[in-house]
Amino acid sequence: MRLSGDFIRVMKLGRLLDAVDRATLIWGVVVVAALTVVTVADVIGRYVFNHPIAGVYEVTQLMLVAIVFTGIAAVQAGEGHIRVEILLQRIQRRRLRTAMEIVALAFGITAFGLIGWQGLVGFLLAWRTDDYTMGLIEFPTWPAKVWIPAGSALICLRLLQQITQEIRKIVSGKASSAASTG
Repeated sequence: MRLSGDFIRVMKLGRLLDAVDRATLIWGVVVVAALTVVTVADVIGRYVFNHPIAGVYEVTQLMLVAIVFTGIAAVQAGEGHIRVEILLQRIQRRRLRTAMEIVALAFGITAFGLIGWQGLVGFLLAWRTDDYTMGLIEFPTWPAKVWIPAGSALICLRLLQQITQEIRKIVSGKASSAASTG
């Protein structure tokens, strides 16, 4: 009975993460569209009018950080990250495959936990020191840097949710999702 209560909480977390993923993906699309408009305008200004737009290089660098970290958790939810499954395909025992999947997900939590922690340190430093880009037009760096810990936290939550699902598979005796993909 306890397992089903935990399962319901995991499902609720999954639905909440799905909603957050949709919102961050929408924001990511807005940033990609803005990046496209700014880049095209700069290219036209540079090559047609021989007058590039000042600050575009700096803005595009900051936008790329937001683009990467707004979609990283959603890509994980859709199992869209590149995976090497050579070992998993060769393992016949379902529980062992699932256990290996759990280890890989835990490694992801560790890696993104460290990235998020260092990203938070960088964000707070940029915030406290009023860090700006260098160039003709200076832009604050903290709005881009905030996406590193935020995106890392979201993917860590998604990985934790997936670990919980994998543990449930071990308990119920079902195969790992990695084992079913070929």
